[in-house]
Amino acid sequence: MKINFGQVGVFETSLKVKGRDDYTELYECKTMDGYSADEVAFDQDKTQVVPVYAKNIDASITISSIHPSPCTIQSLEWEGDYAPKWYKSV
Repeated sequence: MKINFGQVGVFETSLKVKGRDDYTELYECKTMDGYSADEVAFDQDKTQVVPVYAKNIDASITISSIHPSPCTIQSLEWEGDYAPKWYKSV
């Protein structure tokens, strides 16, 4: 899953997949000492990839942030192999 952000600082994703333990990851867009002291500590645009490895009907994701920096979601992309349900071999 690719999440495209506008202005973003710190955010957390929580992935819930049926039959597996929850997977929570904290993302910080700027690393310490990776920006000048007079700059703000967030990116103007960012694409974050979250690995899912499950069917979309078995997975749900929660994106949250309690940090005062912005977290603007612009779009979300789901990439994977397509297979029709109820596929029959000939």
